[in-house]
Amino acid sequence: MARQLRINYPGVFFKKIGEQFKISESAVSHAVSRVSKTIAKDKKVRKKIDKLINKLNHSKIKP
Repeated sequence: MARQLRINYPGVFFKKIGEQFKISESAVSHAVSRVSKTIAKDKKVRKKIDKLINKLNHSKIKP
């Protein structure tokens, strides 16, 4: 997932995300890692994430 975020949204890095949520870049990285593991294990979560990514890809907001 982290790789996909960096590919799809190259202008958004973990540091910038961390700044928005007032957490460290490392904390963002760990959170993404945990979510990635959950996605790999849980098909329902994977489906929801896929829908979200699809909406982002088709939104008017571009990276």
